[in-house]
Parts: sequence; structure tokens; C-alpha cells
Amino acid sequence: MHTPEYIQQLLKGHFEGSLSPEDESILMEALRSGNYRDIMGKDILHQLETSSSARTSLPPQTRERMIQNILASPALVVPISRNRRRYWIMTAAAAMIVIISATLLYTAASRKNPAQTDAKDIINTTAETNTLHLEDGSAIQLEPGAHLSYPPHFTGSSRTVRLEGNAFFKIATDPGRPFYVYCGDIITHVLGTSFHISAQKDNAFKIAVRTGKVEVSRSGDGQQSKIMLFPNQQLTYTSNTASPQPTLVDTPLVLTDNPDPKTFTAGETFRFKAASLNTISALIKEKYGIDIVMDKPALGKTLFTGDLSHQPLYTALKIICLSVNAGYEIKGTKIFVNTIKM
Repeated sequence: MHTPEYIQQLLKGHFEGSLSPEDESILMEALRSGNYRDIMGKDILHQLETSSSARTSLPPQTRERMIQNILASPALVVPISRNRRRYWIMTAAAAMIVIISATLLYTAASRKNPAQTDAKDIINTTAETNTLHLEDGSAIQLEPGAHLSYPPHFTGSSRTVRLEGNAFFKIATDPGRPFYVYCGDIITHVLGTSFHISAQKDNAFKIAVRTGKVEVSRSGDGQQSKIMLFPNQQLTYTSNTASPQPTLVDTPLVLTDNPDPKTFTAGETFRFKAASLNTISALIKEKYGIDIVMDKPALGKTLFTGDLSHQPLYTALKIICLSVNAGYEIKGTKIFVNTIKM
């Protein structure tokens, strides 16, 4: 259950039209629960007293019809007040609680059913990867069978698309309009980056970050469910996953501002002559963004000579470990190198 202060902040953002889709979902759940009715009534009353109108995304005819029905309903009980103006404000406040709830439900339904909006639908029915360029400069590579719903024009304070299937995203940076990818109940908040998403019909979801960072959460779980991912990290959700944890991707790629999905080697910079493992670890951190942890300080001072150019990272690590009598294992988002006891 969220704090009253947090719900008040969300309600204020709704009136200002600045809430993200995820926050709108949280506010909708709070409205439907009925646990914050007194708080919302007071806040809506304040909004109506200080502003001429409240922002909603319902069509004008729908709003008008709902207000008329609410005011005419005998079930609506409003405390008697000698101040006629306050009486009508209280009545309008009660009506607005219902209207905001309906607005959020209307918005959520529209997202789930693209036919109710002006969203475009594209399905890659070919056997090849198709690239879609959005109006904001973002590029999305849709793999065969992938289905994307997106607006022809991004309006408002955020950019939102829905995906089913596999796709590689390269998102144009726009700090004033965050980018969201919805895959079922999984929400990916993009922070100017490139990443790959696999979203299947059985609710299996996997995201691997190529550059930049993303924030992943499950709709309705609140702030505590948000997980930050960085380059060469991935996260997997399944129907049996309660608390997923970030791990390293299967094939780490070299960091670059112009990512190529096949750029997995560090090139000639991986040619060493009497270089310490500490030096090599620092280079791996620079090239791949991955931390290497030595089990003993002395191991980090061990020297290695060899040409690992154009070798995938894990292959290079195997060669290094064989030469210094060590082994490595992946734990979470780090690689641990351990001395093998003779």
C-alpha cells in the first residue's frame, strides 16, 4: 500500500498531465481500491477550487454524459452545506473521482486494444528482419513474426509502444519525453539506449541491454519492482519468476555508440605482453562494462602474454585462466576469477 503523500503526488501529476503510463496505472489501482477516497476527495476539491478544469483523456461527449449521470444518481450522497458554491464543488469533486477512474480505465483499455486508438500496427510477416524508423529518430528492428503497435505521432510527455515478439531497439534520446515499451504487464523505461527484447505470448520476457541503460518493472508492483540494467546485462521474466535478478548476457558485446549486434570482439587491443591480470581486467571493464573480481590480490598481479585479438570475451577468459592456473565463474553481473588449488 502506497503512502498518502505518494498518491497525492500522483493525483497532482494527473491534473498536470505529466504522469508516465506506469504512474497512471498505479493511480488507477489506488482509485479502484477505495483506500484513498478521503485523500483524493480533498485533493480534487482543492484542484477544482484553484483551477477552472481538470485534464482527462476521455472524449468531451463521454465526460459530459458521465457528469449528468452522476449528478442525477440518487446514490450520490453529498454533505449538506449552507455554502451553495461549496455544495456544488463537493458534488463535482465526487463526480471527478469517478471520471478520473473512468479516464484511467479508458486509457488502459486503449493501450491493450490498439483498435480503440489511432495507433499503427505492423507485423513482420517476412523471413527477414525489418527496420522501422519512428518520427522521433528511433529505429526498431523487427524480427520475423514480431508485432509492434505505435502512434503515428508522439504527443504528450512520453513516447509509448507495445511489442509482441522479438525486436532490437535503438532509441533516440529525448529527456523531456521518456520512451516506454509495453510487453504484456512488463514495462521497459528507456533512458536513451539500445537493447533487444523478446516478448512471447506465454508471458516469457527477456531484455538484453546493448548500450546505455533501461529500467524494467512489472505493472502494478510499484517502485520496489524497478530494476536497472546496464550494457551487457539481461533480465528474464517467466510465469514462475517472482523476483528476477540481472545477469550477464550469453555473449557480451563491445561497447560502442553505433552498436552492431555482431560486434563481440575487442580487436587488436586484446594483444598482451607481460600484462598483469589487473591491467587486463581494467581493459575488459572499459571495453565491455563488466567487472572482473580476483579471489586473491596476488592473482591480479599474475602476468599474461598472448594474442586474444578477435576472440569473444568468454573464450579470451578461458585462455587466460588456463595459462595462469585459474578458473572463472559468472555470478549475477560480475565475473569472478579464482585460483585453482594444486
